[in-house]
Amino acid sequence: MQYNVIRGGAAGALALSLVLAACGSSGGDTATTEASTAATEASSATTEAAAASTTAAGGGASTTAAAAAGEGQAVELKEWSITITGDVKGGANTFALSNTGENPHALAIVEGESYESLPKLENGAVDEAKLEAGALIGASERVEKGATGSLSVTLEPGNYVFFCPIAFGPNSHAKAGQVLSVTVS
Repeated sequence: MQYNVIRGGAAGALALSLVLAACGSSGGDTATTEASTAATEASSATTEAAAASTTAAGGGASTTAAAAAGEGQAVELKEWSITITGDVKGGANTFALSNTGENPHALAIVEGESYESLPKLENGAVDEAKLEAGALIGASERVEKGATGSLSVTLEPGNYVFFCPIAFGPNSHAKAGQVLSVTVS
């Protein structure tokens, strides 16, 4: 899930490199090259992290073509809420994600009582490094405005926190309220 933080950094580095390149000053050549290199490295890290997210928590997470086609339990993502149609049952679950908001969103699932009980970074994002082993069940890729996605996971009966993991700088979608506590039966 931390890939969302990296994506924000990659976008910022890319934007900086484009601005510096557009300025055309001879003194900016080194800065442009450094910014381009940073953007390339961040983009590579983003790709690796996104691939890792599909196998998080014992291989329980994956993206399926069926869910992308609208099959699965409907989940609406928007500022600053997550809405699930129906009850979440134990076992294999596929969530059909729909971003009806104005910003990119994603869905992450961790085992826990509430967002407040989870370890957090200074900006309010969930601190994955401090989660108990196996608590991270899975995370989707970013879902752009008006787009759809999916997340397939296996859930045991218990309590989970569904949240948007997108965070950058002082901002966190979870801190802004894009969280939902779910009890799986």
